[in-house]
Amino acid sequence: IKAEMELVEARVTRAKGLLLSLGAEKDRWEGSAQGFDASIATLIGDCILSAGVITYSGALDHRARATIFHTWQDILIQLGIPPQNGLSVVEYLSKAADRLGWVLQDLPSDDLSVENAVILERFYRYPLVVDPSGQATDFLINHYKERKIAKASFRDPNFMKNLASSVRFGTALLVQDVVSVDPVLNPLLNRELQRT
Repeated sequence: IKAEMELVEARVTRAKGLLLSLGAEKDRWEGSAQGFDASIATLIGDCILSAGVITYSGALDHRARATIFHTWQDILIQLGIPPQNGLSVVEYLSKAADRLGWVLQDLPSDDLSVENAVILERFYRYPLVVDPSGQATDFLINHYKERKIAKASFRDPNFMKNLASSVRFGTALLVQDVVSVDPVLNPLLNRELQRT
């Protein structure tokens, strides 16, 4: 009888522990559900704001980006499409693992560089990067290393061969020292491609 009592007491203790764990899990799930409801309420505003940043802020400096971001946020609130309070477009559009990988690929960890990397990853058209320090070039070369990125220049006599090879084999092409865009690139930059 004593052995059975000890066995029952052990089962009761385990059952109490399980009930406490389930109670904590219930609280966590309720908190997650409330957070999910809040995310749903601001989803449209968050998407519009993020799309605006990706589409229009690439050419702006950090101060101008912050100004236009807050202006758009105020307009959305006036229109009844509230975005999240304290929305970080970088965190909304990228994962922490991606950002860590970018830093490992020589991307500077300042806010502007990380925002630029998010724009580069999400932008539909091909970007024009003004990079006097060479940091963005180093990042792009490291980032697209697995895709066998090729470097070229309009001044290079083999530019058209490099371009044709990149298009044919689907490799990335980094065109450096661009003063003006050669019209031969316009169909590629506008994604006016035909498969034959």
